[in-house]
This record gives sequence, C-alpha cells and structure tokens, in this order.
Amino acid sequence: MLRGIVFDLDGTLLNSIPTLSRLAGRLMKEELGIPVEMGEMGYKETSGMPFVEQLKKIYFDVYGSELTQRKAEQLNKVFQARVDRNLKKFKLFPDVKRNLPILSEKFHLFISTSTPQRRLNKILELNGIKRYFKAALGLESGFEKMKHLKFIEDVFGIKKEELVFVGDTPYDYEVGRRNEVLTILRCGTFPKSELLKLTIFVIKSLDELVEVVEKF
Repeated sequence: MLRGIVFDLDGTLLNSIPTLSRLAGRLMKEELGIPVEMGEMGYKETSGMPFVEQLKKIYFDVYGSELTQRKAEQLNKVFQARVDRNLKKFKLFPDVKRNLPILSEKFHLFISTSTPQRRLNKILELNGIKRYFKAALGLESGFEKMKHLKFIEDVFGIKKEELVFVGDTPYDYEVGRRNEVLTILRCGTFPKSELLKLTIFVIKSLDELVEVVEKF
C-alpha cells in the first residue's frame, strides 16, 4: 500500500530550471570559459545533482581534466548567491497548488532536493505550501539527496515499498533506483521520449500523478 510520496523540487514542483540553467551557463562562461549554450545544456543534463558535482562533471566533459574541489566550491558560493537574488522569479507549476491538498489528504508528502536547506525553506514559505509536507529535505553537508529516502524510511517508519519518488531527471531516477523506491518522472526538463527509456511511469503534470497513485 502506498503511504508516502517524495517530490523533487526544481523541475518537478518549481518551474526554476530555465532560470537556474541560465545563471549556471553565464557563470561557467565567466569563470571557466565554457560557452554559455554548452554550460546551460550541461546544467540541464546533470540537474538533480549538487551543483559542485555538476560543475566537476561538466568541466570534465568539456576539457577532459578535473576541476579542483576548491574551485568548484568557490564557484558554488557565487552561484548560490546569484540564485538567492532571483528567488522571486521561481514559480510553482500551475498544477502543483491545486493537487497538493488532494494528495496530502491521502498520503504523507515529502520533498527531497539538492537545493540548499535554507533556500528550500524560503521557497516553501514564499509559495505557501510548507503545510502540505511532513518533511522537506534539502542539501546540507554530509546529507544529500541520495541519502534522503533512507532517512524518510528510518525516521517516519515508511517502508521503501510504500514510497514513490517523483522527479524529472535521469539523476532522480538513479536516486530512486539505488534506494529501491519506485520513481515517477515528470517530463519537461527532459523530453517524454527520453524518460520513457528509463521507466514507463512518466507524467506531464501532477494532475496525472493523482490518477496514477490512485491505482497503487
């Protein structure tokens, strides 16, 4: 029996990927000499990961050499500051607010994201949706997305077979797979055709999610 639904944030609940990829592309051009379009594409392709890890992967893919941890962390600080200045540009997808009340009546809802915890809290407050979630887990030192699902199992007593993870990227699918939690992917950040290569559970909106989880 399904008891809990865990949502990714960016690209799943929040329409933020276009702004985030634009900010990341500009930063990589300024600091690393990576063409803006290549940086934006790299960001989208690796979205879901902590930004430090995104930077290191994109840099290696472009130059074939390693970006130092120190440099990646320096750029991460700059990026996070720029994102914070653009928070008001991030809006929930239209289907989110109308479906969270419906879903929260039947299931325990959670958030698992690579967004820093402080910013996650702010986003929930700005959009008035904090009350729908049992817990909202962001990125903190030593506690990242890959560990969140196990934490939810242990702390809230919900078995992995009683959970569904809803994301929007191949990385989200990998998080669910490694934690042995069924994953549903929302298309948009990635085309539906690409996500269907990973799973048959692909949705366009939370309207469809409501219909899907009723069958579980």
